[in-house]
Order: sequence, then C-alpha cells, then structure tokens
Amino acid sequence: MEFRRVTSQEFHLSLVKQEAGTTEAFHVIDLDIFAISYFTGEKYMLGFIYPKIRFGLNVPCDRLEDETSAKRTLRDVPWDKMKLDIVITLYPLRCFDNGSEGALSLKLNIEPHWAMYNWARIARALLEKEAESYLKWLMSRYGPVDAVKIVGESASSTPLN
Repeated sequence: MEFRRVTSQEFHLSLVKQEAGTTEAFHVIDLDIFAISYFTGEKYMLGFIYPKIRFGLNVPCDRLEDETSAKRTLRDVPWDKMKLDIVITLYPLRCFDNGSEGALSLKLNIEPHWAMYNWARIARALLEKEAESYLKWLMSRYGPVDAVKIVGESASSTPLN
C-alpha cells in the first residue's frame, strides 16, 4: 500500500472529499503518524499507526493485532459530553521466531458529519495519552513487555511493512 504524504489539515480535507467504497492511506507528516481510511458511505473506518511508540511481545506477527486489541469507550472526545469507541492495538512491524514488535495503533469509526474534525490530531493525542495505560494492560496480560518511544527520528525513516 502506498501512503500519500499530507499534513494534518490536508488529511482532514481528504476525508471530506473521500468517495464511498474507497480506501486511502496517508503519512501525516507533521504528526509523524500513518492513517488509513475506508469510507462505506455511511461511516469512516479509520486506523492510525504511530511507529514512534513500539512494543515487543512474545506473540506471533500473524496474531499480534487481534491478541493485543483493547476496546475502550472514551468520554468527552472529540468534544464535551460526547463519547467515542476506540480499539488500541499493535500493528506488526517486525517478526521474530518467538515474538514480534508492533507499533501502537488506534482504530475508530466515525459518521460523515464528524469528518470535519481533525482526526489525525485527535488520534495522535489519544495515542500519546493512552500509551502508558495500554502498556500496563499488555503487561497484565503477557508479563514482561519491551517498550520503546523513538525520539528525534521521523516516522518516514521507519517505514511500515
């Protein structure tokens, strides 16, 4: 899949212009995240991958995303008195004989009238905010977890598989 390089503002505008039944992939360069959007015509299914926060586990690559999925309902997102259902998981980056390394990722669905909000910025803030509690959840499930936050390196220099 080829990722189109956009700013967070361009990402926001791309959602509004996206046609039903299409999938688009983006590298949001000012936020250093990757985004995938599938628009059904009735909802956007959004996925955001943040390769600067990574976790290593003893879970095979082919099961990493499913086994590390944590569903949550957030309050006051994207604004006061609203709620948002999300899934935090790991997107496989590297596979090893006895485990894998995955980038922190976020999945959410929104209705078309919510596309006007800057979901790339919201997602990046949520990924940063939820990383520590997600790490604790992973450790309670799997025991020791390798965790890394990459500082000072662009996500474009850490390409997705």
